[in-house]
This record gives sequence, C-alpha cells and structure tokens, in this order.
Amino acid sequence: MTSQYPNINPEQGEDKTMNTESLYNFIMLCLKDDDGISEEAYSAIIEYLLSQNEQAIVIEINSKCKSANGRRYIPDDTPTDLFEDTRARLNKLNIR
Repeated sequence: MTSQYPNINPEQGEDKTMNTESLYNFIMLCLKDDDGISEEAYSAIIEYLLSQNEQAIVIEINSKCKSANGRRYIPDDTPTDLFEDTRARLNKLNIR
C-alpha cells in the first residue's frame, strides 16, 4: 500500500521529508507573515530544532522574532537571510 503522503513511501524506503535548509526557510516564511504563528507552534518548532541539534538556527530565529498577542512573528523590516547566508555567518562566529 502506498502512503497517502506523497513525500513518504516506506514500502520503497523513501523519506523525502524536509532537510535543514528547507525547514529553516519554511520557518522564516511562516514567521515573516502578518499573523505569524502561535506561541504553542513556536515552542514546538524550537523544541524540534533543539532535538535535531540545530542550536544555531534557534539562536537566529530567537534573535529576529517578536511576540504580541500570543503570536510570534518577524517584523517586515527585519532581513531574513536564506539558509546558506545564515549558516555561513554563524560558522564565522563559531556557532553551531
């Protein structure tokens, strides 16, 4: 039986879930939205990133995020680099 989810087909050993770069860019897109995301969703994302040993991304997201009315967001005037730019900058600072 084929999975109902197009990115996962366990019978064929496939797992096309997001890599770190895709996840980072997706999170930034969600946070840069007018409504942002709920505090609960934000906490879940942070916990997941920490469980995946992605402290550098947590630091980056926390440094840009604001909170209001139970929502987390990144203000429109805040630059959000793509993953490669962010990773290169953090590597220069020896943050991993």
